[in-house]
Amino acid sequence: MASEGLPPAPSDAALREAGYDPGANTPQITASTTADSTQNSPYQRVMWKQTGIASTYGGKFHGRLTASGERFNANKFTAAHRVLKFGTRVRVTRQSNGLSIIVRITDRGPYHGARILDLSTAAARALGMIKPSVMQVTIEALPD
Repeated sequence: MASEGLPPAPSDAALREAGYDPGANTPQITASTTADSTQNSPYQRVMWKQTGIASTYGGKFHGRLTASGERFNANKFTAAHRVLKFGTRVRVTRQSNGLSIIVRITDRGPYHGARILDLSTAAARALGMIKPSVMQVTIEALPD
């Protein structure tokens, strides 16, 4: 995600003031496998769970092509993640208020520090993100 035309990222001091400890934001990832009972195969499903900081993107990206080839729509529940495959459905839970939504991965990012997820404007609003522009979340990849 390019940062042209977007407000500057919050400083470490601003993040601390909002209740985040930037030095402690090393994303935590856990993976577990469960037998795939829907198919007669030796494959295991991997369930992905990650905790860290999410941010929002939208504005000038609305209507542009994403890394998946789809046009970005800031009004849909979509997100960017660095490694989850495109089309993966992800449950995003905001830790401060317990609100939870499901988004679909359509892009790559975020490309700022240790953030783990960029949310569309609609998804961020559904989680109550107005100020600050970042929030602590847990994300869980859902099975197909």
